[in-house]
Order: sequence, then C-alpha cells, then structure tokens
Amino acid sequence: WYSAEGPGTGLSTELQGTAIYMCWYVYDESGQPVWYVSTASHDDASAYVGTLLSCNGWPIGSSQSNLTCQEAGNVALSFSGDTLTMDWTMGAKSGSESMTRFLWGESHPASLDGWWYDPAHEGMGVFFENRGDAPYFGWFNYRNDSSSQWWAATGTFADDSQTFSGTMIQAKDGQVPGGAYKAPEATT
Repeated sequence: WYSAEGPGTGLSTELQGTAIYMCWYVYDESGQPVWYVSTASHDDASAYVGTLLSCNGWPIGSSQSNLTCQEAGNVALSFSGDTLTMDWTMGAKSGSESMTRFLWGESHPASLDGWWYDPAHEGMGVFFENRGDAPYFGWFNYRNDSSSQWWAATGTFADDSQTFSGTMIQAKDGQVPGGAYKAPEATT
C-alpha cells in the first residue's frame, strides 16, 4: 500500500484468517529509513486496531541477539476495496494516510506473495509481492546500532521463473511521520 502523492513510504500487510501483520516503512527525524510493526487478531475483515512497535535487533552479518520491541504508538486500518486508510498516533504526533494498492494484476503462479522469515532469525524478514511481471521486494533488518532499517527492490519476474533478481535500493531523507512530504533520495 502506498500514496501516489507521497511515494517512498508505504505499508505492507498480510491477512491470514483473523490475524493481520503490518509493517509501516518510513523515515526517522535524521532521515534514516525505519519501520514499525503491528500484529493482532481482528474480528472485522475491513478494520484493524493495534499497537505500533519499534524493534531493535542484531546487525546483518552478526550473531543473532535478543530482539527488543517497544511500544511506539497506535494504529487503525480501514480497508475498502483497493483503498486503505491508516490513522496513527506516535507520542504527540498523529495523522491519517490514505493509500492504494501498490501493485495490480494477477498474482505470480508461484504464489510467493506475503511475509517470509527464517524462524532461526525471528525479528527480520522480507515482504514479496508480484503482480504480472512487476515484483516488489522489501527487506526489513537492523543497522550496526541495532535500529531498524529497510531496503527495497523491483525488477522482473517472469511467470515461468522461480528466481527473482533486482537491485537493492536504500533510500534516505524521506517523509517523517507527521511531517510534510519530502521525496526520498535513493542510494544503493
């Protein structure tokens, strides 16, 4: 999910039965890419209310250490067709974001869409969604200081393929929750 008026941030969701997992990827006050998560059960398939968590973990390439998550705020999601409204609060800041589906079309025949993680490395993972031959890949992990970071990639993924290849991009200096829109600067 993303806003066409504010590309460079978004929301990745997965619904399984009455469980929802969401990750909001944005930027902190210093311009670094960060993410917030929320997960819970819901009774209404068109609405969700939960707690936003900010997590700290182990840097890429190091031994797994304890994952810690702190409450960062609250979130409410309302789904209506291809539109999602996200209302959030984080401390004294609050906002409402209207988003649409990022990708359209038929899913890849391999049915790879959704969140993937290695149970031996719980607390980091990837989100993959593919429509037609236009995939989106997001990798959610941690910096050397243990704070969250994310990378994204797009590319092509033919229907007869089992392998996705793309260039990982990390952006910086994008929109801060509650701030005016600022286009992010892509880095590799």
